[in-house]
Amino acid sequence: MSLLTVRGIAKSFGGVRALGSVDLHVQQGETLGLMGSNGAGKTTLFGIIAGHIRPTSGDVWFHDRSIRGLSPDKVCRLGIARTFQIVRPFAGLTVRENVEIALLFGSKSRDGQDILSEKAMTVLAEVGLEAHAGALAATLTLSARKRLEVARAIATDPELLLLDEVMAGLNPREGEDMVELIKQIKLRRPLSIVLVEHVVKALTALSDRIVVLHQGEIIVDGLPSEVVRHPTVRSAYFGDE
Repeated sequence: MSLLTVRGIAKSFGGVRALGSVDLHVQQGETLGLMGSNGAGKTTLFGIIAGHIRPTSGDVWFHDRSIRGLSPDKVCRLGIARTFQIVRPFAGLTVRENVEIALLFGSKSRDGQDILSEKAMTVLAEVGLEAHAGALAATLTLSARKRLEVARAIATDPELLLLDEVMAGLNPREGEDMVELIKQIKLRRPLSIVLVEHVVKALTALSDRIVVLHQGEIIVDGLPSEVVRHPTVRSAYFGDE
């Protein structure tokens, strides 16, 4: 049974169509890669699933209920968490406090401060940031801010994690480390993941299946090895003849 089902989702901004009747599904435990050039509609689709954008038409189902029209906080508490392309932590708060806020407002638990801090430190250890717990988020490197973004998302204890270009701006070594981090998180947690990423090597390494968006439409859906060799994908994404 599908954990997430997107049916006929379309979105236009004024006269500009961002998505046109998109259908996709995510199975329990699956990592789905979402591939496409800039402007293909990937982030718009993430925004619709997470409740930040209302679709023009279509529906989104999580488990056996429609979540169309729910606010982002309600979608999050149902078990869907997302990261953002441009990370914006609470710069004036510590790294630990950033995760505590995610625990407090994004999860169902209502723990006291001691338990909250303990849980935050556990999450920070999971992403390799425990040594920076007391530092202000503003002082972190880009790579560390990306890890903090992932930490804030998994702190809400999601069933479905939407990762939006968590490797953007990282150097090759940092990108490899992020791939390994995501693999380890998936091993430790009962998660399904939808991953948007322009680094094709990382996308194929992490994904069980890849869906390719082009100009708001799905053009290919298949195994990573099949997708990267598909002539339509090579023409639309890599510019091959």
